[in-house]
Amino acid sequence: MPATAAVGQAVTIGFAATDPDGGPIAWDIWASSLNGSAGSCCWTGSSVSRTFSSAGIYRISVTAMDRELLASPTYTAVISVGGVAGSPPVAAATLSTLSGTAPLTVGVDMSASADTDGTLRYYFIGCGTSFTIGQKTPVGSCTFTSPGTYWLLLQVQDETGLMGLTSRYVVVA
Repeated sequence: MPATAAVGQAVTIGFAATDPDGGPIAWDIWASSLNGSAGSCCWTGSSVSRTFSSAGIYRISVTAMDRELLASPTYTAVISVGGVAGSPPVAAATLSTLSGTAPLTVGVDMSASADTDGTLRYYFIGCGTSFTIGQKTPVGSCTFTSPGTYWLLLQVQDETGLMGLTSRYVVVA
């Protein structure tokens, strides 16, 4: 992925992930920027083309997962679109468990998140069930009362409004 791009320019983002067991993998891709993020799941090729229609500084994050929903580390890179400078924060999260029986409470710890050029202001722990309000503390939990696969969107925001994110899956039996 290039470090810079023009507004409206198509950018190729590559990610060659493999499953140590030889099974199929898919990957999530996210672009976080000023006051928000957007992404998509379940790409199976080794690259994706994205067009950035607005100037900004974006943190691109990718994570691979296998059919058991075991995830790779999250890899990130920053791209400046239209000459915008800055450095979005990096979201990192540790979960107390990735699976269990309902009701299941999963502890979320985002204290390893960082902002290299400023201060983290808010942590957003999205449990996949409703709107998430930012909080000042990096620790929280999600409680799941019904069986299913849940997608957790975990975001941080710095004092300038730039966002960083990571995601995880939790399976409840």
